[in-house]
Amino acid sequence: MNFKSILNNHVCLLMGLFNKIFGTSRSVEEAILNMVSTSDLMSEEQFWLIIKSSYDKAGGEFEEQKKQLRKLLQRLSLEEIVIFDNRFRQLRGQAHNWQLWGVVYIINGGCSEDCFMDFRDWMIAQGKQFYYTTLHFPESLAEVDTDIIDVDWEGMGYVATEVYESLTGHEDFPSDYMEEEKISGIAWNEETDDLKKMYPQLWARFYVGAAS
Repeated sequence: MNFKSILNNHVCLLMGLFNKIFGTSRSVEEAILNMVSTSDLMSEEQFWLIIKSSYDKAGGEFEEQKKQLRKLLQRLSLEEIVIFDNRFRQLRGQAHNWQLWGVVYIINGGCSEDCFMDFRDWMIAQGKQFYYTTLHFPESLAEVDTDIIDVDWEGMGYVATEVYESLTGHEDFPSDYMEEEKISGIAWNEETDDLKKMYPQLWARFYVGAAS
């Protein structure tokens, strides 16, 4: 018996044991065994339809939207869940730029790197039109209801991996996609008056302590 056969036998035994303990269906077992780590992206058309559906079902309420997105992703195949998440991270990485971060920093009265990532998750959740308008014209955020600064932006970026784990019992997410982590654009320094000079009107309107 060759190594591959031995390995397959061990995998089958382990999956059989997993099934007895946790009741995983045979179809899920087979899907897990056949999953290959991928960097493929879901089409933007399909991705944005899912996001829009979750937004509409939630009536625009962010916490409810995360619940609705979970339900929608649970209907997809495991591979579709992975490529959905890859597309999500591609869009989040695409919005990783200094200009947008600066505007969010001013409107929010400060914004750490983690905060900015959470904001980009929320930004994607608002839908295609909002995402691309904000991406290309960050100052358009000034026209949005300022209640957005009271929203807990965190969580949308974890939904796909949480759904995958709940369906498979596996924490290892089979994705090779590398999100863009290098921030683009011209850097600003929060310890100076860079942002005040870059966006004087936004600074005067939103930033806490701007009058000083």
